Amino acid sequence: ELGDQHPLSLVERVVDVARAAAERRVLDVKLDAKMAEYLKRVDPQLLWRHHLKWRRDAEAASLMEDLASTESPLDISVRIGYLVRAVEAARKSEANAGKVRELDEVLALARLQQRCADELGSLAVASQRKASLLESQARARSADGDQARASRLRNKCAAEAARYSELAAARTTLTTTLVAVSDLYNDFTSKYALWDLCLVAM
Repeated sequence: ELGDQHPLSLVERVVDVARAAAERRVLDVKLDAKMAEYLKRVDPQLLWRHHLKWRRDAEAASLMEDLASTESPLDISVRIGYLVRAVEAARKSEANAGKVRELDEVLALARLQQRCADELGSLAVASQRKASLLESQARARSADGDQARASRLRNKCAAEAARYSELAAARTTLTTTLVAVSDLYNDFTSKYALWDLCLVAM
């Protein structure tokens, strides 16, 4: 076992050499806290596999939960993948039922958030098409000399373009961050009349 007596610089060299030679060498080494922390920074997927090999399911679940909850932008599908792993590992470990239920709820919320993002994406596409149609109609009315009608159509086009931008921004938020269930309901499902998802979020 490589113990805590090793300075971090030496630990990093040992791990880097082992990773370069073969990942299996890292998996075969019993890691101390400093080495685990270093691997978490440079290769969390390898650390996850190490935890599983050494049957440290609770640590594996915690690692995946941390990755899924990062505040850095991360695609919601990737977060869901991490949460699925976290739930599976937590169920194998001696984690209490409350912790497993908590992870299950976070996973369910993330999946609901992904559904909401998909629906907002569809609404954004429809809004963009409507804005393009309104702009074409405005140009046609202007060419016919009906400037009053053209002006009204341009105003509608501007409003639809603004709606598209808002929908696209909302979708980006949902696809890159995790939001609380209250925020998902108030700021997204209810705001954009996604009534079927409102019922699930309530």
